[in-house]
Amino acid sequence: ANSFKRAGYKFVGWNTKADGSGKAYKNKAKVKNLVKANKTVKLHAQWRKSTMRELNVGTAYKKFDITGDGVADKIVVKGTVPESADAGPGYYRSLKVFVNGKKMLTTQDSGFSFGVYPQVKLVNLASGVPLLYVHYSTSNGYYVGGWLYRCSAKAMKKIFDTTTITSAYAKQYSGAYRVYEAFDSVSLNDLTFKAGSYTTSPVTYIYRYKGGKLVAK
Repeated sequence: ANSFKRAGYKFVGWNTKADGSGKAYKNKAKVKNLVKANKTVKLHAQWRKSTMRELNVGTAYKKFDITGDGVADKIVVKGTVPESADAGPGYYRSLKVFVNGKKMLTTQDSGFSFGVYPQVKLVNLASGVPLLYVHYSTSNGYYVGGWLYRCSAKAMKKIFDTTTITSAYAKQYSGAYRVYEAFDSVSLNDLTFKAGSYTTSPVTYIYRYKGGKLVAK
């Protein structure tokens, strides 16, 4: 049984190779004939850390598991081109996310004819849960919207709307002007968001993924 701890990581089992490429064993698993008589075997603790990586619009990703079944998926994010010729490169009205060739998500129209800059991030919690974060912002700093999704093989389910954060911030700081929000970091099952404005400093909001949704800590 494992009695070790590692800050910022979740213990996920044992392996005969340090890099996880050998034979894997679950914690407290009952095994037979692990080693030959009078021989010893060294088992290496395996750890998993929460990660967050940005997915570029138009790029096909084939190494990430977004559905949580342990198998790599093909992920492609496509953008709807803005109507205005004044929009710069990389600006879109809405996004479509395809997983293994199936359209899983179409974000709501931003309402901006000149387009908005999308930020799409794949979040893998240390517990093994994959999430997809979509955020919009304009070139002049306006907050447009942000959503967090849980993806299965069949559907993409919205579990969090970041207007919850900006609304709480605006209520607390009634004089705030141009409220914005940013997904700052992720640690184990905790996700950190920051909300601010052009008149006040950012405030940190921490949420924990629990029971299929985000819960404020």
